[in-house]
Amino acid sequence: MKEASTVKGALALVSGSMPLSPQKTRATAEGGSKKGHFYKPLLTQKKAGQQITPAIVAKLQALIGYNVLLLHWPLGSKAAPKRWKHLRLDVMSESSYLAKLGTGNIGVVQGDVSNGLCSIDLDVDDEVEGFLALNPKLATSLRTKGERGCNVWFRATGESHRTMKIKTSEGAYWGEFRANGSQTIIYGRHPSGCDYRFLVEAPPAEISLSEIVWPQHVIDPFSKLKTTHNTNPSSVFCTPVFCVSVSSVSLCDITKGQEVLANIEAANQRREALKRLFPELAELYEKFIEPKFQAAAGHRNGFIVEAAPVIYRVVCVSLALQLLDFFYQMHRHLFKDTKEDHRYECKKMLESVAASYRESLSAIERKIYDVLAGVEQDAFRILRDLAFWSEPKRGSPEFFMSCKQLGDRLQIDRQSAWRIIRRFEDDYRLIKCIAKGRQWVTGEKPQASTYRWLLNH
Repeated sequence: MKEASTVKGALALVSGSMPLSPQKTRATAEGGSKKGHFYKPLLTQKKAGQQITPAIVAKLQALIGYNVLLLHWPLGSKAAPKRWKHLRLDVMSESSYLAKLGTGNIGVVQGDVSNGLCSIDLDVDDEVEGFLALNPKLATSLRTKGERGCNVWFRATGESHRTMKIKTSEGAYWGEFRANGSQTIIYGRHPSGCDYRFLVEAPPAEISLSEIVWPQHVIDPFSKLKTTHNTNPSSVFCTPVFCVSVSSVSLCDITKGQEVLANIEAANQRREALKRLFPELAELYEKFIEPKFQAAAGHRNGFIVEAAPVIYRVVCVSLALQLLDFFYQMHRHLFKDTKEDHRYECKKMLESVAASYRESLSAIERKIYDVLAGVEQDAFRILRDLAFWSEPKRGSPEFFMSCKQLGDRLQIDRQSAWRIIRRFEDDYRLIKCIAKGRQWVTGEKPQASTYRWLLNH
């Protein structure tokens, strides 16, 4: 390949018009066509006497800064058994070190070594849009993806921190805050075979760790690092010098008790009134909304942000909007916004979730999803969510579903739901029934069929 074409190709890569990962090509050094050859690392040409930097390194440095330490790893590897924590930024000035970076996967050393560059490794696809909606500053920051989830990159201002696991209030693994002691792959090929890619190609935002807003069900990983104050009443009223005697008071105020009773009765009346109007909707509300989300004054918008991504995956879109409306009706005494404002915000949030959901799918899943009809897309989301609700220990993921349950979630009759299941199984070969359920009969409890999801994500 001639020098001019090499320079042109390198500039294209730096400008972002070429793929971010190594790609096969038929072009040979003489310009002929021969299958199986790979591009040699593209180089950014410089003046005589200066070092030659691989174009991908130049691109990364332009994006995340020149004061960042990059690591070379074998293509398709997240790491290898070699020491790297002793390295410092001065190696980035060595031409041989830079040249090697362009020959495989590239990792970024995080924390103080790279001027505070950190990331949140969010491991669960379903959690991404809700977290970003709570943190709009991070939503526009650099974001990359390997096989699943994503890495949200940012520069942490203030005090540095070590890498920490992030868990939910139930103890489930949610992700990881990566800083001092960690490195993360940003370029190359994932061990699963897919390429690492940019979801948001923008410089990392600068943000204080105290600014990050965590979903209600996620434990703030920095809470233990914050200073706590002694709020023991005995420390307020007693000192080594003297103690203030406190006269005993009734712990139960009658007036307040009557107010609480009235509130309970009013809530029950609202619930029963809505059940009479929407009996099927009330059942789904009690299943998907009530156990997971709480109403609070001033938290209506926060509820929409947290609930919409969850609801979008378990029911059809029209029903998702109705359930979000139902929440407003149940707790309208807490909210200042009108029903129209609430409904408008819910629609916009669901539209945003729909777009991010599609992007979260793998390439082949996205193609399948796009060719399905509207109600079949809803069924795809529902069944896929059930299948991957928890990571299977081995084999393909499985789930339970009856025609009535699917029909309720899609707002269609049982027979129509049965036809969708048959198409998914017999025509599309997307699912497989491995244990047939049984219908209700006197003296026996009905049981949903067990299906296996055949498309790995």
